[in-house]
Amino acid sequence: MEPSAPEPSTDALADEALIRTLCKAMLRAWNTSDAHGFAAHFTDDGVIVGFDGTVMVGSDAIGKYLTALFARHETPVFVHLIRWVHFIEPDVAIAHGISSMPSMATGEINPTLNSVQMITFARRADGWRVALFHSTPARFLGRPEEVERMTQELQRRLNDAAD
Repeated sequence: MEPSAPEPSTDALADEALIRTLCKAMLRAWNTSDAHGFAAHFTDDGVIVGFDGTVMVGSDAIGKYLTALFARHETPVFVHLIRWVHFIEPDVAIAHGISSMPSMATGEINPTLNSVQMITFARRADGWRVALFHSTPARFLGRPEEVERMTQELQRRLNDAAD
């Protein structure tokens, strides 16, 4: 559920568009195994709490960690959808996203890799940057219909991107 907020101003709508563009650029960097390109979207002290619980602090550390990860593993593409963006104040925003990765064998979204993400953005002199990227597995314990609904939504997103 999206936080309630007053009607966004023209500036907020423009900032939301910039934040959504930043998310797409991060996704492109991940999907091309560009570790430093991905990390460049973070503040110098930005933090990632990864799907597996790994914590990385600082854009340099994020870049180094992802460089090693991409060298060790062929990663599937990330399919991502921002559900909403909420401004805490003019220079701080939170985005709620969902994501997953398709099976490299079948091309179908793998529900065991579904995740919910909360991303905190901070405006800096050079534009919006990620201050915190937190990803958690979307297991929806006892609610398999929620897992299926998310999986279908992300599969549609993947199929639309392929068209």
